[in-house]
Amino acid sequence: MSNFDDKDSNIELDDCPEISDEQMKIMSLVLSRPGVRGNSRASFYYQGMEEERVKSIRSLMDTMRLNLRQAMNALKIPSSEYEKYAAVV
Repeated sequence: MSNFDDKDSNIELDDCPEISDEQMKIMSLVLSRPGVRGNSRASFYYQGMEEERVKSIRSLMDTMRLNLRQAMNALKIPSSEYEKYAAVV
């Protein structure tokens, strides 16, 4: 038995909001964390955290003229995570 009304099953793809390339990349960062599934409290928490990290990296690169590695180092992001943020920024 489904939790959805018949009207919900007729949602057109045109009715769904556009998801930007950046949002898709951030969501892949979120879902790459162990034990995180879509639409869980943890996924929403990590999505906010990842969005803020990407925003902070970009801000440091812009305002302080740091390169990507310097910005991540300034934010104390572990070097093991550099590659995944480089793909987003």
